[in-house]
Amino acid sequence: MSLDDLGGLFQTHGQDAASFRERWSAAEWEELEADAALMAAARLALAFAEQRRGGIAPDHYTATTTCGRCGPVSIWPGAPARVMGCPWCAVRAEGEP
Repeated sequence: MSLDDLGGLFQTHGQDAASFRERWSAAEWEELEADAALMAAARLALAFAEQRRGGIAPDHYTATTTCGRCGPVSIWPGAPARVMGCPWCAVRAEGEP
């Protein structure tokens, strides 16, 4: 899957393809281009990270856990009831709520 093939996916999540490409080294990009499932997973992971930075829980975060650093947070189903760290920790480390 090439960068050109991803247009619809980027439009869906409000990110342009060029800024996505710039996040990866040449070797990483080569690996992503060779595996459509890996490319889609990377794109979704980035989209979810951007949502969290905006203070928005991704749609699939339908459960709650208690993080040792953040307190009660939204998380995906099946996560432990208590965790030492969570995806929201990175958001807080960047100074976001």
